[in-house]
Amino acid sequence: MEKYEDLDDASKTALGAPTGAQQSNPDNGVYQQFDGGVIISSGEGSYVVWGLIRDKWNELGGSQGELGYPTSDETVNDAGQKQTTFQHGTVTWDEGATEAVVTPSH
Repeated sequence: MEKYEDLDDASKTALGAPTGAQQSNPDNGVYQQFDGGVIISSGEGSYVVWGLIRDKWNELGGSQGELGYPTSDETVNDAGQKQTTFQHGTVTWDEGATEAVVTPSH
């Protein structure tokens, strides 16, 4: 709830209402699903993942998959793309694109 309370009003509106109780992962990470995204924490910070970036991350197994946990909230990079960094890569999305793109860490 601390992360949710830190969000601005527009982000809270976009995230929407919780869809259930907080859940735990086998590695002790915790997450809370919302109508428009998820707030997830691995103990190294809590981050919001949503939209097509979330869809791509979930497609790859979410926090328990190849990208691991997020290490940032969504930002806008120098190319104007929305992006979220994860333990093992970055997912970017161009406005109007139908799918986000994964760049694995090297």
